[in-house]
Amino acid sequence: MSTGADPREERFIALCEAVAGRGPSMMAAMLLVTAHMGICSDSRSFARVFGVEHALVLRELVAMEVETRLVTILRRDRSQRVHYAPGEAAEDLLSHAEAAIAV
Repeated sequence: MSTGADPREERFIALCEAVAGRGPSMMAAMLLVTAHMGICSDSRSFARVFGVEHALVLRELVAMEVETRLVTILRRDRSQRVHYAPGEAAEDLLSHAEAAIAV
């Protein structure tokens, strides 16, 4: 019997919880996981998909780049859209999260 749940959505939520459980805020975890899963990797798309103010997403990305090095900023558009990718520091978090949900 099917529960009707989308396995991709369930995987997304599980990965976000696993990453956030290792220290980053839930928004930071969501930013990392959306890029990791290929859902989105720019600030405006993230803000639109999750209904979050773009300014809050930008603030989180700057903190993630400067303070924790969890993301690498690839480019900034004139529209203030920031394109990003998980940084080297995020690779360990994401691999541990993947292993945690595989169990």
